[in-house]
Amino acid sequence: MKQKSKQKRGFTMIELLAVLVILGIIMVIAVPSVVSYLQSARSDYYDQLEESVKTVGQEYFSDHRSLMPRENGQIFSVNIQDLITEGYTTEILDSDGNNTCTGNVYVKRLATADFEYHACIQCGKTDAEGNQEYISTSAFCTNGTTGNNPDGECDKVKDNPTDDCFMIRIPNSFKVPQCTTVEDSAASQGISLEGIVLNNGEDIGDRVTADTTSVDYKNTGNYKVYYTYKQVLNPAGEKYNFGVTIYDDKAPSDVTITMHTDSESGDVYNCPTRENCSWTGKDV
Repeated sequence: MKQKSKQKRGFTMIELLAVLVILGIIMVIAVPSVVSYLQSARSDYYDQLEESVKTVGQEYFSDHRSLMPRENGQIFSVNIQDLITEGYTTEILDSDGNNTCTGNVYVKRLATADFEYHACIQCGKTDAEGNQEYISTSAFCTNGTTGNNPDGECDKVKDNPTDDCFMIRIPNSFKVPQCTTVEDSAASQGISLEGIVLNNGEDIGDRVTADTTSVDYKNTGNYKVYYTYKQVLNPAGEKYNFGVTIYDDKAPSDVTITMHTDSESGDVYNCPTRENCSWTGKDV
């Protein structure tokens, strides 16, 4: 007795379209969720990284008590590279594990004789516009260390509360196109490079000229502009400074190819367009 095999019915066009629509809906829902998850994971990574760097800095200052600030409001710092050199940590890597992070750990003495610590880091490659994957955004890192009017940083250590406290109000960091001087770029952006000297918070009329000699404006990268008042350093042992980023703002130029017959010094072989090219029996 023969049994007839049943023919299997294939998918109709409508069914296939329905499947594609469902897959499209899943993608619309899933992709933003995945992107959001990755962004959240990266943010969590850098939050934990800052905490780890801060802890390492605390250990360093605990071992170097003589480097702690002695007066209320004073801020001292240690560079991440110094922490690596002295064996307190290995290289600090970005979220991709491909590039090292730079930055400082700051310690500030409070009025209660306690200390607070802050880790300010920069991670990831710098793109053509001078942006990095991550830069610390806490209020202390953006306002309390070097930019604008640093809180509590005197140009000389106060031996007693009646001593003068000199500070320099300086510009915030900005970007400079390659092959443009810091001075010209600042002028075009309406930024004054003058450092304003404050004595106990008041403008005393003195102005400090920006030292831009460390900026190589012909090469892209991150540099610093320095200020010094009467050759006195601030308590951290560093001059007042702000960062400038030299970036490449020029599009690649068109490539011109010139062909010669027989040799480099031979006649120029002109071929303006494909249609206007003529055959030649010579080497090109």
